[in-house]
Amino acid sequence: MSSAHEHYNIANTKLTNTTSLKCSTSRRDAIIVVEKDNFLRECLVLTARVFAEADASAFASLAGLVERAFDPDATVLLLSIISLDDSETASEFSMLLNMTPQLKTLVLAQSDDPDRALAAFSHGSNGFVSTSAGLKNVIDALRFISVAETTVPAPCLLAAESATPGACENVSNYSITAAEYAVIQAIRAGESNSLIASQLNLPESAVETHVRNLLQKLRAKDRAEIAIKYTRPPPP
Repeated sequence: MSSAHEHYNIANTKLTNTTSLKCSTSRRDAIIVVEKDNFLRECLVLTARVFAEADASAFASLAGLVERAFDPDATVLLLSIISLDDSETASEFSMLLNMTPQLKTLVLAQSDDPDRALAAFSHGSNGFVSTSAGLKNVIDALRFISVAETTVPAPCLLAAESATPGACENVSNYSITAAEYAVIQAIRAGESNSLIASQLNLPESAVETHVRNLLQKLRAKDRAEIAIKYTRPPPP
């Protein structure tokens, strides 16, 4: 297995490809980076500043962030668990529940592990992405997370499907309707109920009903689990 430093060399090897990754907006977001390893932390801060065109501050842990005052304008927390073992990851996740709601959290992992993704979401994370998705997808997730309710990249969904083919065995092929499936796809895209209602030409109350039904049918705790748990093909 490659080392964490080797795995994140994308921060250095693609510095010349800035043109295609530039953000069209002139507003600079403020991002807080949390990463244990000094080298990776510097890489992530550089990535946020150069590619995501954001102001960035950095901490070695969430405990360090809580102990010190951070940028009050910050809207995104990039929590990297690349350098953490299982115990350290669980400790960081437990602290997410106490973070200020103004911060949208994106968890950065080394692989598309659906179990870690579910653990992240169950502790309040708004998004999950891995370095295996590539630099551009990590940057896109950083930009997207500030305006989306939930973001789960496709590789993680595919990993969930292959790893847990029976995760929804209690749900028959016909118990998810076409409308509910459309809502699942929209949730995976991070869209709010109001936007889903507009796109599907439905009252927002109908979308809320679909979401409640999906939570019950999939035995999901929240929208993120809806996005990950349903792994079957579209209903007929």
